[in-house]
Formats: sequence, C-alpha cells, structure tokens
Amino acid sequence: MAKLVSKTYSSALFELALEEHMIDTILAEYAFVKQSINENPEFFEIIVSPRIPLEEKKTILDKTFGNQISEVLLNFFKLLIDKKRSQVMMEVYDDFKALVDDHKGNIVATVESVIELDAAEIKNLEEKLNTLTGKNVSVNNVINPDIMGGLVVKVGDKIIDGSVKRKLENMKHELAQIII
Repeated sequence: MAKLVSKTYSSALFELALEEHMIDTILAEYAFVKQSINENPEFFEIIVSPRIPLEEKKTILDKTFGNQISEVLLNFFKLLIDKKRSQVMMEVYDDFKALVDDHKGNIVATVESVIELDAAEIKNLEEKLNTLTGKNVSVNNVINPDIMGGLVVKVGDKIIDGSVKRKLENMKHELAQIII
C-alpha cells in the first residue's frame, strides 16, 4: 500500500515539475531535503508524529526549509502532511528520481562481480549497455563472492547471468539429464 501511495504522489510531483519546467530544480532540492533528514532523523520523527498538530508540522517545515527550497516543493510537502502521508516522504523521492531518470533516458545497472571492477571495465560495460538498451546507463558495481566468477548484470527488469555459479548449475542440470 505504501508503495502505491509513494508512486501516486511521485507521479503527481513529476507532472507538476514537468509543467513548471523545474525537474532538475525539484530533484536537487528534494535530494537536499532527503540528505538533511538522513542527517537529522529526529526531524522526520516530528514530521510523521501523530501527536504533533498538522499546522505545527507545516510551520516547522517553513522554518527549516522555507528559504532553501522552492515554493512548489514546500507546498508538496505540506500537502503530504495535510493528507497524512508524510511517512512516505523518503520513498516519494526515490520514485520521483526514477521518473526523472526515465524521462531523461538514464538507467542504473547493477553489476555483481567477485572483485571490484576498475574504471575502464565499468566504462566498457556502460558503453555496451548503452548500445544494448538505447539509454544512458550508469553501472553500480556490487561485490558478491557467491557468484564465484563472471558477472550478473541487472538492468531494469532484465538479468544477464554470466556467473560461474550459474554455469555450474546449468552443467549439473545437463549432466543429470544424461541417461547412462
């Protein structure tokens, strides 16, 4: 349910940002707010607390971020408070960023490897994935010793599993099919 709420509000914010030609501004401001909340988790506890009146929460938002973010984003946060949806504020950022990335043709690929890939390998992978997907791909390298070797590439909902572990599993399955 929370994911649906987050997606609904992020879509509304994206449409507004697109209409106002403020996509990059809103994204940067929202990233600033998210970072501020991560550094001061007690602030988020105040915003989501049912014990604090809505008007007081909005006043706190005004005093904290009023001079640092646009009125559009500030009013969006106030709307979340009015609708008692402030608990999804952080998830909305993630969904909003995904919409912005999709709009700009950017996508992040997660690449699992046993050892960390060097810059040249990452650049080479990004170029190949750019060609394959038709989008601007940036690689997030994750170390996973369980794959034993090779790579597992996840781009959106697609997975390319070139790991040694997968190859061994396939070989085991094929050998099991041989009738002696």
